[in-house]
Amino acid sequence: MRGGQIAVVRAPIPVAIAVALASCLEEGGGTLPDGGAPPDGGAQPDRGCQTGELCRCEDGRNGLTTCVASAPCDCSACSPLTPDVTPEFSACGGEPFGSWELESADFSMPSIDLFYLQDNIAVYKVASCWAETEEVAPNGARLVLEDGGTARFWFPLVSIERRIDPTAGCVFTGLTCPEVYASSNASRCVNVDCGQCTCTSTSGIGQFEAGFWSRTGSTLAVGATSTAMNIRVDYCVTGDRLVLHAISAHYVLKRAEFSGVPDACAARSATNCTSSAACRLGECVGAGDCTGATAEANCTNRQGCNWDTSRCAGTAPARCALPDYGVVPGCAVSDPVAPCASMSGC
Repeated sequence: MRGGQIAVVRAPIPVAIAVALASCLEEGGGTLPDGGAPPDGGAQPDRGCQTGELCRCEDGRNGLTTCVASAPCDCSACSPLTPDVTPEFSACGGEPFGSWELESADFSMPSIDLFYLQDNIAVYKVASCWAETEEVAPNGARLVLEDGGTARFWFPLVSIERRIDPTAGCVFTGLTCPEVYASSNASRCVNVDCGQCTCTSTSGIGQFEAGFWSRTGSTLAVGATSTAMNIRVDYCVTGDRLVLHAISAHYVLKRAEFSGVPDACAARSATNCTSSAACRLGECVGAGDCTGATAEANCTNRQGCNWDTSRCAGTAPARCALPDYGVVPGCAVSDPVAPCASMSGC
């Protein structure tokens, strides 16, 4: 994220899948989709009507050719896309201190800039167009902003799919989806049905258990070091909600309490033993020299040792990582306790 932009990736997009592909207006007749002449300048062979080819509907969007004279272009086969509507937001700043966890996220984008690719390098801007973003549900996000500028944050990467229609919302001229690029770290777009393109990108900033944060006005900055807080977003605190907003990501976080330390591996049951990578299900036991074995294969070849799959073994970390709360035994997440002054009888 930079200057109000989460390091979120916007993906490539279809560029003009040849403007206005021709329809087969009469059964048994038709032209090539581009209407051009063969390379040698000779007569163009008549391919006949090709069922399933793109055709142009009266409202300008794509349909599929039927080769039926009464209805040569089936416009019902290609549903129009719905442009993204971004959440309303006003950067109000406020006091962001404390612990926060994800309540909701929205990755809608009002528009996407498209660039022509040459040798995997964005050469020049082709157009801007809107897209329809598939609804995405991140598996979590947490943020701890401590007094003095230290921070912990976890915003896991999320795969986002956007669909673009070159016949609506933007105009392309002769390029195909894979030839277009939307922004840094994005993948190329691919052609899909109805002349539309699907573009996949990622959003998120990863995990830092010992980071830093600062704020200027209504802009919040976080980073792995105090000199490289290059992830910047607009923010607003209202009551027990913190909203982080960038051009391609909108996170709503709620206040939370994170507490506890991971339970020792030996104290865990078989069902929750492997909820963290530090613990393993199985321990080498017996009268022999069994303590050095960490797997069944190097346990059962020791005299007097057996591999007990009912035991949890390993060394748990001393501190809960942000993704651990509510998952790893001993790491708890709860709603913040209301101050006594706000409660009846205090």
